[in-house]
Amino acid sequence: MRRFIIIIVLAICLLLSPFGVMAYEALTSTGTVTVGEPLYWVEEPNLTVQLYPQQGTVIEMKIGNLSVNSIAATVTVTVTPEIPGLSIGYPSTLTVPGKGQATLTISLGVAQDGEPGECQLSVVIQR
Repeated sequence: MRRFIIIIVLAICLLLSPFGVMAYEALTSTGTVTVGEPLYWVEEPNLTVQLYPQQGTVIEMKIGNLSVNSIAATVTVTVTPEIPGLSIGYPSTLTVPGKGQATLTISLGVAQDGEPGECQLSVVIQR
């Protein structure tokens, strides 16, 4: 009986020992995943202009896309504080092709009775 118990204990030890068949990590690798913003200004836009009554200008800004997919974006242009007689025109949406560029055109104009003043022009592109 004693011999039988020893054989059972040895069999259990053999099954639980590192000499039995077991899986182990032969190779591992880790890295970093970064999700970046695909839209970028091709050239930093110059939003500084000087206008007089009955005068207008156009500001063009090139937007690039690093993604292979086209990206639809929403455009918002604000002026703070508002100047009476200053008008702003721009598209409310813009599609930038994959691995390509699109041009955003903003038109500014001052009416004949436009008031003198200075404001901050802000352009926001949201996707």
